[in-house]
Amino acid sequence: MGVLSEFYVTNQLLQSEFNSENLYFDINIRQNIPKICLIFNSFGPFIFKEKATLPFWFLTLFEKMEFGNLIDPKWLEIK
Repeated sequence: MGVLSEFYVTNQLLQSEFNSENLYFDINIRQNIPKICLIFNSFGPFIFKEKATLPFWFLTLFEKMEFGNLIDPKWLEIK
């Protein structure tokens, strides 16, 4: 597999992970976090034990960095 094809496959996988820009979920914040300014939007500031509603793509980053825990949506059945 060439470099260009590897980039294309990787890029497609990343896009599939972040195509949920219109899905919002609740998260419990684990620590105080200052305001985060991005090109298109700003988030925060976040306060410890506060509940926040965030886009799914941002929430996944928060969970990976262990800044918060996803609150299970009512429609999600965990078995």
